[in-house]
Amino acid sequence: MSRKRKKSAPIVNTAPVSTKSAEKSKKILLIIISAVLGAAILVGAVFGIVLGVRNASYAAYIDGVGIDEGVANYLAAYFKADYKAILAGQLSGSSVTVTDTPAFWSTKVHPDVETTYADYLRLYVEDAIRNVLAANAIFDMRLTLEYEDRAEIAVATEEILTYWCGGDKSVFNDECEKYGFDYNDFKAATEMLYKATMLRTKLFGGAGEKMSLYSDECNEFFGKYKKFKILFIRTDKMIDYIDGEPQLNDDGTYKTVDIVEGTAEYNERMNDIAKLQGIIDGEYDYALFDELWKKYEKENEKQLYGCYLMQDSSYTKKLSEKYSKIVSAAFELEENSFARVDDKSSDDGNTFIGSTFILREKNSPLAYSLPDEYGYFDDFNSLAASTVMQAMVDEIEGDVELRDRWKNISLVDIPYLETFVADF
Repeated sequence: MSRKRKKSAPIVNTAPVSTKSAEKSKKILLIIISAVLGAAILVGAVFGIVLGVRNASYAAYIDGVGIDEGVANYLAAYFKADYKAILAGQLSGSSVTVTDTPAFWSTKVHPDVETTYADYLRLYVEDAIRNVLAANAIFDMRLTLEYEDRAEIAVATEEILTYWCGGDKSVFNDECEKYGFDYNDFKAATEMLYKATMLRTKLFGGAGEKMSLYSDECNEFFGKYKKFKILFIRTDKMIDYIDGEPQLNDDGTYKTVDIVEGTAEYNERMNDIAKLQGIIDGEYDYALFDELWKKYEKENEKQLYGCYLMQDSSYTKKLSEKYSKIVSAAFELEENSFARVDDKSSDDGNTFIGSTFILREKNSPLAYSLPDEYGYFDDFNSLAASTVMQAMVDEIEGDVELRDRWKNISLVDIPYLETFVADF
């Protein structure tokens, strides 16, 4: 069995040291320390000067992210093209005839106001630039460009250089002199636009599949959804049933039979409509709604019994195309309240004549995370991701500084950008 070795004591020089030697060693040490500190201070000063010069050159800045005048000019021309497209109706459906001239931009947006199209142009471009800088600040705080990202940006910018300028940067710079930016500015601006574009995907996934990591944000977004029960009672026609089975026409639509005014069927339906109105008037309990739903279940849509609607969801938009008045009325309701919509014509294409009763209920907790047979939440994650990301940007974009260098840029004089735009 081996034994542990004892640690030997440190060897200490116990010989006396002369006074002269001690003073000399102390002097050398002070010289070394002073040299090291001096070098550190010099490096820090140079670095600080570089940062100061760079910071002073920025036209806009937030949290370590800044753009100089060249990049600002590129973004101004880029977003001016967006705004021109909006005015021209390419994006908004409006019909303003836009000419990129001082005369047009100085035109009043309305004869009764002093505001010009140039005023709105500046508001639009400045808001867009704040948005881009805020998105970049968030990107830099939480993410980093991977090799694949940098490769994609490089390919996208070089494609533009090759296609428009034969790969010659001097030709590019000459072509873009009228805008006030060069190839380096173009690359820097393109990287910023890439980060702003990819931020949502990087954080939450392309379809919002990473939203499960943001449960608090999902629960808050779920609050935008509203739960309804919608009951139709037809008063002109009803579906033709034989032995409990609905009959179909050759084109796949339901066969119907007329509900003749004055008949027992018609009178019964009118009586039930009066009962539902009685719920609204406070004469009957809410439970009557469910009883009548079961009675008319065969001619109603099961998916509308406890459906979740939200203005921007694909399910809601599709439903609104068919029943626009009903969806509009539904969104006016408070929790545990009713609305009635009468439809006396089928001219809107919904083939329905009668009365519709809508009950808004309290949302069931976490309904968005449960199996969804009817597609109420098909795009929940995607919509939530966009909403949460925009909220993050909105929270800080007010901190973006638009400096004097930006204020000196004339958006009217910079041409709008059409060709030198990288695609990714």
